[in-house]
Amino acid sequence: MFFSPICLNYKVLLCLSFFLVLCLTPHPSFGKYASIVIDSQSGKIHHSVNADTRNYPASLTKLMTLYLLFDAMDRKTINMNTKFKV
Repeated sequence: MFFSPICLNYKVLLCLSFFLVLCLTPHPSFGKYASIVIDSQSGKIHHSVNADTRNYPASLTKLMTLYLLFDAMDRKTINMNTKFKV
């Protein structure tokens, strides 16, 4: 089979540019999540990723809502038939 050198050069250049773009594109979850692990007794930080960035709480808000809902049900201030306006 015969390949022209110009055609081969374009194919190599195309493949290299594709892999360069692929390698330089950040993964979507790099700046999305934050975590921190602190020893409660010593206060030493064992692990932190994006700990100083401002993030919007999603699941934590839902968990707190459920916690307060179940607490109100335990205190008998609401029951399973109570309706809420959302």
